[in-house]
Amino acid sequence: MEKSKLREWLSAFVEAIIIAVILYFLAWPFLIEGSSMENSFETGDRVFVSRLCAYLNLIDYNDVILCKINYNGNEEIIVKRVIGKPGDHIVIKDKQVYINDLALIEPYIKNPISTDGSVDLILKDDEYYVLGDNRDKSTDSRFFGAIKKSDIEAEVIFRWYPFGDMEFVP
Repeated sequence: MEKSKLREWLSAFVEAIIIAVILYFLAWPFLIEGSSMENSFETGDRVFVSRLCAYLNLIDYNDVILCKINYNGNEEIIVKRVIGKPGDHIVIKDKQVYINDLALIEPYIKNPISTDGSVDLILKDDEYYVLGDNRDKSTDSRFFGAIKKSDIEAEVIFRWYPFGDMEFVP
């Protein structure tokens, strides 16, 4: 009888580990902090992120991602929107963002005339350009430069709190 119980507990433990690993890659919870992504996300919003999207290189324009940065000597994980992908020509002038000479239409940003900065660069093969939706309050690629593909931790896929705002993140 003891051997049967041990086998049952061991089986349950292994199943729990497998489920945890699957969840870690497919849908891991994350707490939004800060105002850089308002109005899309507010401080206290809770989301699920998918690390699988980053590992499989499924990151695309407008995806909201978690990325690792080292800015002013501090390493942190931040939430930003992908604006540019490898090979893109990024220009910011007169408060307008241009990707490959086309003005970017950004219905998600908090204040449409607040994209300050002077940028003119072509992204390398492993670089992405990320910006916050609340440009007045965002520390993003305008300040720390393009991020490397290896700095992308996950993609935000679903907001689950507040419950009244539950949605898949487009």
